[in-house]
Amino acid sequence: MAKSTNISTYFIAKGIANMNKEALILRILNMPALQANALLSHLDSGEDMPTIENKENVRTERFKVDGTLSLYRQKYKTRFWSARIVLDNKGVKEEKRFSTGKESVEEAVVSAIEERFKLIGKLEAGYSIKAGTNLFFKTIALKVVDEMKTAMADPAVTKTTYKSYVSLLENHIIPFFSDCNIKNVDYPMLVEYFDQTTVRSKSQITMQKTSISKVFEYAVKKRLIDQLSVPKFPKVVVTSDPDYRVEPFSEHDLNVLKENYPAFIQNSRKEQTRHYRNAFQHYFAFLLSTGVRPGEEPKGIRFKDISKHYDAESGHHYYVIKLHKGKTQKSTIKYRQVAIDATAVKAIESAAMVLNGFIVEERIDHLIKHYADRFVFKSYRYNAFPSYEKIFSKEQYLGYVADKLHHTNYKSYSCRHTYINNQLAAGISHNDIAEHCGNSVQVIETHYKKAKLLNKAPSHIVGNIVDYEEAPGMQGLFEMIRAKHARGEKLFESKSNKSDEDEDDLSV
Repeated sequence: MAKSTNISTYFIAKGIANMNKEALILRILNMPALQANALLSHLDSGEDMPTIENKENVRTERFKVDGTLSLYRQKYKTRFWSARIVLDNKGVKEEKRFSTGKESVEEAVVSAIEERFKLIGKLEAGYSIKAGTNLFFKTIALKVVDEMKTAMADPAVTKTTYKSYVSLLENHIIPFFSDCNIKNVDYPMLVEYFDQTTVRSKSQITMQKTSISKVFEYAVKKRLIDQLSVPKFPKVVVTSDPDYRVEPFSEHDLNVLKENYPAFIQNSRKEQTRHYRNAFQHYFAFLLSTGVRPGEEPKGIRFKDISKHYDAESGHHYYVIKLHKGKTQKSTIKYRQVAIDATAVKAIESAAMVLNGFIVEERIDHLIKHYADRFVFKSYRYNAFPSYEKIFSKEQYLGYVADKLHHTNYKSYSCRHTYINNQLAAGISHNDIAEHCGNSVQVIETHYKKAKLLNKAPSHIVGNIVDYEEAPGMQGLFEMIRAKHARGEKLFESKSNKSDEDEDDLSV
């Protein structure tokens, strides 16, 4: 969009001498270069400005600067000049009216011109100049997302954190702030956001702060807001590793999850949904048997990351996976190696059959040799990674079996939590578990405190453990009564008919 440099659109020639010279010089110094040059050009030209309608019988004074800008004032209602700006936005005329807050027509023109420059910048950035719509947090954040996606598409850009920022913005930040005016996003609202967010690991909290900051930086850069409008972030935010916030699976609930999955798959309405759900059961088995962090770690595994090794002591082979993505204990480590058991190998082979559309299940050696560059958990039928965490969410599978579960505070991370607890119960050392899981020993010891109560009775009650298997409970009692009644037996015998040796017999 072309910017007019005709100074009649910037200043009033007549009466310019009446302005405060010092104020004029300071204003010029603070102007954008284009605007300042246009002003100086006009002062050299000596053009006259159109006259202002100011007749006694005219209630509204009007001053037309050019075809896009005019000023007006209702002389008996206000002492301030208002401006009307009309600009072309891709063939559509858009208008903005506002009060300049200036009594002097000269100062009103200056103020209106500055505002017009901002509006032109908005149009060039793809915004509308209609009041309010440009300041929606969602509108600005989506612009930031578009910029990062464009940058990610450039092969020369290697800043992979953009992908995480985009995911946080699209899935967490934008849905929360949505159509809220960005000027109204203040410190209390940020506190509220971080209090409710489910993405609470320390690194993720930091990334969320950065993602939100990028939205404000963009708004300042595009002159939608000024720097003073950017709120401070909360200094104290309760953070924790996901390992601390989720429940490990109880034996009952884990059986429920495994038993009901075939029905959940068949309940799919679309073939693509059925395909993704079918793959998830093998992804789930892989997480349970390896303790790998859900998300980026398994997502980044290719078949070439799996290597075969020989154990001389047992005479058997085993497999090791290099994990390149996800959280690592030390930033200097480029990958973490984990040994996997037969259950994990079977899960990989079964997932490969589903995701690659194989007619028969191929063994892992064949997959490593012939499909080295393929991702283990990517669907090559739909050329996409299934949203495994979403499939397991309360909106899908957890909701599907909610009435059968004892607890519902489960996430994909529960697989990792369960794995660690099982390893502790098996007597594996803290150091070995920490190295395998990419955690510190301190984290494992925190798990150990929980695992002790889940897998071993505390020392002060070990001699007084209730054998619940021999206790029939109320339901068992009812069943015994019904059985005796069906056989025609007496339910209760009177004390007088009982022998001395039966004195304490309370059976029914």
